[in-house]
Amino acid sequence: MDRKGVVDTPAMRELLYFILLAAFFITYFVTVGAYKRGDAGLEDVYAKEISRIIDSVPSGTKVTIDVTPAVTLAFSSGKARANEIFIFDNLNKEIIVSLKEGQGSRFSFLRNVTVVDSHVELISGGIDSHKLVFTVK
Repeated sequence: MDRKGVVDTPAMRELLYFILLAAFFITYFVTVGAYKRGDAGLEDVYAKEISRIIDSVPSGTKVTIDVTPAVTLAFSSGKARANEIFIFDNLNKEIIVSLKEGQGSRFSFLRNVTVVDSHVELISGGIDSHKLVFTVK
């Protein structure tokens, strides 16, 4: 029986499977590529470590962390400003680390604290040394 608009041939099924397979592999290689370059892995490491530090220090503590590898990678990936790399979301109690436009890693801190005065600054004497400074209140 020949119905208009219905195409059910083995070639069309194979084409559909090929398209789905290609989409899967493209997604897979993009994800693996991000981890291989270090973007995704470094974002995860910094988000978890900063969260752990926030959970472990007493209130009123000023924290300084060397973030040179993350800032260098972010600048080479197209980030324009260092203060857009580490974002503290006090409302949701999260740290967001974004080394590339349109992506980033989030990790929650458990304590009910507020992070204030966060900024990335240049260490004196080192042109490629950056540190993240913030205060836990």
